[in-house]
Amino acid sequence: MFLFIVYPGMNSILLYVGHGILQRHFPFSWDMDKYTGTHAEKLAMNMLGTGLWLLIAYYLFTINFFLKI
Repeated sequence: MFLFIVYPGMNSILLYVGHGILQRHFPFSWDMDKYTGTHAEKLAMNMLGTGLWLLIAYYLFTINFFLKI
């Protein structure tokens, strides 16, 4: 469980900026009907987006890419 905290923390600024730029694009979110979008669909969309960002963080960790300011 500890490893899921370490990987995103190593590139937290990159993940924050990436989420800000890509938050309205397909793999991370999609359009839902305002009135018929269910809670389950919203939950699935947010869990998929979070899982993708965790995979991106893990990949960046494995190739030793760290954004430093």
